[in-house]
Amino acid sequence: DICYQLLDWPEELLPGFTRRPGVDAWNVGFYDANNLEKDDDDFGSLSFYDTYDDAVKAEVEEAKDSFWPNSENNKHSLHRCSRLFPQDQDTGGFFVALIKRIK
Repeated sequence: DICYQLLDWPEELLPGFTRRPGVDAWNVGFYDANNLEKDDDDFGSLSFYDTYDDAVKAEVEEAKDSFWPNSENNKHSLHRCSRLFPQDQDTGGFFVALIKRIK
């Protein structure tokens, strides 16, 4: 049973802030330490994978199935969440949601 509900973001909340809706689909990035750039302190190049299976085929040891979206995401209406990007209003980046307990 779902015990919470994501509420729509009220337009009057945080007036003047540029808000981007939440997403319910994404790919996941991992650093490849074997593919370093010119700097010795570089973490390696970042590679993105559409699915867990793609990451497993690429032998990404850190990959966990729970990093990728699943069919449950659409049920939760993640588009109602808000993402505030640092470049939009010269602030830090934030992910916020209005959650109502229903049970």
